[in-house]
Amino acid sequence: LKFYCEKPKMPRRNDDSKIQPGRVMIVLDNPIVMDDVIMEIVNRHGTVTAMHRPESNHRLCFVQYASPDIASNAIEELKNYPLFRDVGQAYKSERYQETHSNDQNQNQKKNKQNRNEGRNNFNNNNNNNNKGGNFGRNDGGFNNQNSDMDSPPRQAPRETQPEIPLGCWYCTKMPNFECRCGAFYCDIGCQRSDWAKHKDICMPRLVPISSTNKLILQEAISSKNASSISSTPYCPSSPEYSGNSSNNNGNQQQRQQQQKQQQNRYNGGNDFNNQQQQQQQRTNQQQNVQNRLATANGPRQNGHDKAESSNQQQQQISEAATKLQRMKLNKAGSTASSPPGRKQILQPGRFPPEGARVKITTSLPSGVLYIYHNNGQHGNQSDFQTLINRLHVAAENESRPLGVVPKVDDVVFAPFQGMFYRAKVLAVKEAKLDVQFPDFGNLETVAWSECREITNEDLKWAKYLSFPVTLEGVDGPLTKEQKELVAQVEFEEEFELIKADAVPDSEVRQVVLKRERQNVTLNMALVEQKEKELRQRRQREEQQAARERLERADREKKELAAKIADPNAYKPLLFDDVISAKQLTVDKRYRLCIIDASEVLETKLISVIATEDAAHYAAVVEDCERYGQADPNEYQPTVQGEVCLGRYKADWSRVLYDDEENSLLLDVGTMVTPDEFRRFPPGLSRTVYNNEVFVENMPLLEKLMKNGAPESIHGNTIDAWVAMSDNKEDGSLGIRIIPGGGN
Repeated sequence: LKFYCEKPKMPRRNDDSKIQPGRVMIVLDNPIVMDDVIMEIVNRHGTVTAMHRPESNHRLCFVQYASPDIASNAIEELKNYPLFRDVGQAYKSERYQETHSNDQNQNQKKNKQNRNEGRNNFNNNNNNNNKGGNFGRNDGGFNNQNSDMDSPPRQAPRETQPEIPLGCWYCTKMPNFECRCGAFYCDIGCQRSDWAKHKDICMPRLVPISSTNKLILQEAISSKNASSISSTPYCPSSPEYSGNSSNNNGNQQQRQQQQKQQQNRYNGGNDFNNQQQQQQQRTNQQQNVQNRLATANGPRQNGHDKAESSNQQQQQISEAATKLQRMKLNKAGSTASSPPGRKQILQPGRFPPEGARVKITTSLPSGVLYIYHNNGQHGNQSDFQTLINRLHVAAENESRPLGVVPKVDDVVFAPFQGMFYRAKVLAVKEAKLDVQFPDFGNLETVAWSECREITNEDLKWAKYLSFPVTLEGVDGPLTKEQKELVAQVEFEEEFELIKADAVPDSEVRQVVLKRERQNVTLNMALVEQKEKELRQRRQREEQQAARERLERADREKKELAAKIADPNAYKPLLFDDVISAKQLTVDKRYRLCIIDASEVLETKLISVIATEDAAHYAAVVEDCERYGQADPNEYQPTVQGEVCLGRYKADWSRVLYDDEENSLLLDVGTMVTPDEFRRFPPGLSRTVYNNEVFVENMPLLEKLMKNGAPESIHGNTIDAWVAMSDNKEDGSLGIRIIPGGGN
């Protein structure tokens, strides 16, 4: 026999009754958006009378417009802003409903209660008639516990419910993933939906649930669904709850329909209709489970047996909840005792907003700086300073020596400059640890035996408040001078955070910091410092290259100096054939060096060279000395006009031979009788830099002499104009000394 029972239709209810007039709910894509920015945007699309952001969830923002029409138009416009993830009408809160209740609503509630009482009596009679059978109207679309089609099932008293959720922490279904903090979720969607309550714990990635936890949850959820105090929307899937194939198919359809409704609720569907359908399904499932359990245990069961069975089920739930609670709330101090997949990690605090005052804690050679929000006002300490002070106190009072070698990612107290700071272990190298101080950013290597264990777990895993950043426009590692500039302002100078851009796949942010004491950014100061260093480095490189060229030329000269003239193959060299003169240019101003002025008082002639040729002149004089001393072969010139080396008063010089009594010193300009001669070396320069000139204004030259002695001005420099001499008509050069240019 088949019995057909028409399901009662769900009462329809206008969703407008739940909407608060003129109120808009905005879901922000990023919770750090400032209130002023939101207010500026929403004011563009209508008159705003109030705006509220809940302290528990900064992603939500409620805006009250002047009228519902303005709110409706504003919703359509606000959806186009990328800052807002979702925009919609806001539903009435319980406080609003209590404040705006009226007599008519109370009368409707009173009439509804009367209808429910009559309907309850009718259902109780039907339940008594159908007791012990499987075809009762237990699959009806209303709540069998109080016969109210509009109200949800009555939940169990608070003291009978486990403190730790059984199943997914959001929807209470059988979870597939486990959060690293110990929470269970079906998927990332449930984890995001539970973020308002879960954000104070953590929001890491999900990992597959362990087999042990899965068995515990299956046992607990099965026991809970078998209990009459269950109030979760979980649909039992264990074979022990299936009465026959038709019931299995019906349960499968109900589960699929429930999952679809749950997904619609997440996607912003009709919340009220979904709640009504879920209430019907929960009531239907509870009655089916009770009837099937009653059939499996026998058609009749006295009150004592029912109570005993209920107590056993309740005890199973309590044991499972206690076990889960112990697993989740166990926060052991030792990292080695933490279960796999439940390891805690250090997490950053909230990054300072743009416009905030920040200070630098440290700078790394890579160019990464660490900053913290200096948000202390009216003489109060900032959050960063408060945390550091708490760590100092804990290092003194809430720490103990390490008993074992810490592992990577462990957090301990490590010494630095005589004090202990919180440190994260990066690597273990025998007796040494590579650590990073997360509250400052610097890296150190310390002995693990000098470190201490942090016994205060809350302080140990407290969020760090210093953040790694790079300066926009400052490329590459910091130079030595840049590092010194940053070190001067660490913990001392306050900066304004002008700009902060996130770097993809990195915790580091790219920022612009404005210096308060100077109207310039730290970015620009470091860029200018680097440009200055590049200019100085380029100048040093050019000077080094010039020195190397000179040294190379000197080495070549020294190599040539070792090759003296061969007496057997030497041929005399005539001045007109091999010597070239570096003469001064007429009508040009020169800086001149006086080589010889011994005959100036009688002849007005002096021997000078241009100061720009002084280096070459000195090199020739030095080579003459070296060649003359290196050549042991004496020589006697015989041809007039021949050039060779001659020694006069212990100095070797190039000479122009005239006769046995007279020879001209080419590098001095005077006639002497040399003591000895040598052949002209093949590597010696053949350029003469000395010039003999007439002095046109002798009084100025005489002023430079000491006691009227011409020898006193040898080596002096003068400024003079070079021109053709007025005293000679043979084309000799003359100079006119410029007053004030001599020394």
